Formats: sequence, C-alpha cells, structure tokens
Amino acid sequence: MAKRTFRFIEVKTQRTVLQSVEECSTIRARAIGLLGRVNMKQGEAVWIHPCSGIHTLGMRFAIDVLFLDRSGKLIKIANSIPPWRIPLPCINAKSVVEMKAGEADRLRLSQGEQYKFEEIVSSKP
Repeated sequence: MAKRTFRFIEVKTQRTVLQSVEECSTIRARAIGLLGRVNMKQGEAVWIHPCSGIHTLGMRFAIDVLFLDRSGKLIKIANSIPPWRIPLPCINAKSVVEMKAGEADRLRLSQGEQYKFEEIVSSKP
C-alpha cells in the first residue's frame, strides 16, 4: 500500500501549518511511527489514527505531539517529550500528529483551534 501524504491546515485561516504529513493508519504503520528515524525536518510530521496515546520508547529525539478529537479540534499539545517516555493518553483524542520538538511553538498552534488534513495527490503512476 502506498504511503499517503497530507497538508495540515488551520480551518479558520486556511493557513497551511505543515506541508508534509505522512499518514500512519494501518496497525503496522501505527506501531512503527517515528521509530528508526534519526531526526525530522521542520514542517514534517506523522499523523497516527486512530490513536489517543503515544510513547517515545526507542526514539532518538524529542517530539511535540498534537492530540486531535474526531472533528479535528486540537485538544492537547504535549511539548518536547524526550525519548524513552510514556506520557498519559488523552482520553478524547482520536488521532495524533507527531513532529520535531519545538514545532508546535514555532508554528503558533493553539489548543481549541480546528484543523484539517488535505491529501497531496501525486501525479506519478
């Protein structure tokens, strides 16, 4: 199955917040997530769904995590979670976005705002 990539967009302003968000929706993809990566670039992220909790066991770098409800409302931001941690899950979350530590602040993301994912359709066969 081909990997799907999305833009992460703030609904109110239509601002593209993240240019390249890789979807992780299969059991295998959700289990792997960011494991094995050495770092992430600015503007990159992974979208894990369904998901209400994460861990950073085996990770090599700290991450910011956005917890979204079913409608795409940002209900919690967890900043700079270091490797080898298991933070408490966010009960009402239906998906998470994981990105390089510091990105949530740099992008001025706000709890309570509505976000959406827009698939980037490749023209390659």
